Amino acid sequence: VPIAMIHPYGSCNVKAKLISKEDVRRFKGRNNTDMAVFSAVVLDDSSDMKVTFWNEQCEKYHDSLVVGQWYVFSKGSFKVAQSKYNNTKCQYEMTVSTNTTIERCLEEDAPQVCISLYMIEVNCLLVEKGNLQNVDVIGVVQEVEALGEITIKQGRDSGKQKSKRNVSLVDKSGKTVSITLWDNHAEQFDTSHATNHSILAVRGARVSDYNGCSLSTLRSSMLQINPETPEAKDLREWYSSCDSGKSFQPVGEGTQAGKGPGGPAPRKLIEAVSKESLGSNTSKADIFTIKAYVTYSNTEKQWQYPANPENKKKVVASGDVWIDESTGTQIDTCQRRYITTFAFMDLTGRQWLTCFDEHAQLILGKSADELYEIECTDKVAFEGVWKAAYFKEYMIKVRAKAEEYKGETRTKFSVMSLEPVNYVSESQHLISEIRRYLK
Repeated sequence: VPIAMIHPYGSCNVKAKLISKEDVRRFKGRNNTDMAVFSAVVLDDSSDMKVTFWNEQCEKYHDSLVVGQWYVFSKGSFKVAQSKYNNTKCQYEMTVSTNTTIERCLEEDAPQVCISLYMIEVNCLLVEKGNLQNVDVIGVVQEVEALGEITIKQGRDSGKQKSKRNVSLVDKSGKTVSITLWDNHAEQFDTSHATNHSILAVRGARVSDYNGCSLSTLRSSMLQINPETPEAKDLREWYSSCDSGKSFQPVGEGTQAGKGPGGPAPRKLIEAVSKESLGSNTSKADIFTIKAYVTYSNTEKQWQYPANPENKKKVVASGDVWIDESTGTQIDTCQRRYITTFAFMDLTGRQWLTCFDEHAQLILGKSADELYEIECTDKVAFEGVWKAAYFKEYMIKVRAKAEEYKGETRTKFSVMSLEPVNYVSESQHLISEIRRYLK
């Protein structure tokens, strides 16, 4: 059965290519039992799908399954995919049980897979898919940077070394985008692809707003050089018709206004909140950008919370340790994280916005842990940190949405992205607005 046609009713046999598998993760389950799990991603001509192996099946299959090989999966258990933990396009995911059999295909029985689904033009990445979404892209390789390494500082891979390589792609939109390749994708990518201007197709790349717009590969991403697809043929013909030495503009260049999660957002004055009833819809959020100054904050309210550094969930003190009630785990040290409100003002009015950890750190210049220590030892210095943040100007992307709580409807205004005003970009924006006004 093609992956795209899988259903949870009855038995489905799947022939697919293993394109990635994670390392085994071991942890303590309920009643302090030892648990083991790993996930893999398989792919056929129709879609890709997540496959999970638990405990005995984890030990049985992890070392024997080879990335890049084709397998037939029989009698797997299917359920609706959990999008929070699943980056594949299939609406279902498979769990391997004791009844499941996995057999390797012979080379002559393994079909060729070409990436040809859901291609997004580079200049539409943020507009069409938003931030932190997965997309399929295809482009001509423009530049390939040298292989580098970074050390992971957070999460379960903390302390591990990861290989990375940045590659620049251009497509028929005339825009370039940088894609960061990780681990095996980075190590196996040949720098000659830039010289040869190879066509690179990537399935399952993650979009972010870093540097305006960029991409990165995931463990489940699939790369293909010079695929035999109509998209690749059209792209090759287009690039061959371009003047040699032609320069292309990065897709994120000059997009300060409205950068951040969710892609570009219209510029508004604060008075538009009331005039246009922004955030009054309970079914859809309004996203917009303002340019405003920080003018006040109420430090008498709770401005931080103790969190589990691994998952950012709130923890509660229990003697000398902290308890994460969401998972039941016990940790020795918590991490303070911001959740506070600031009043922002422009020439038309004032609006209170909720700021979370990343944005509050940028405004205050200190981590929540650092500011908590100051609060405990020097109240005057504590107040001084907040007052020093006043009357600084930022470009702020705002999310406004009406939510019901205890029978009442209230509009929540929160910061999605925030950065100091780039006065070069802002001057260009104002000149453009003046010219548009004079037409």
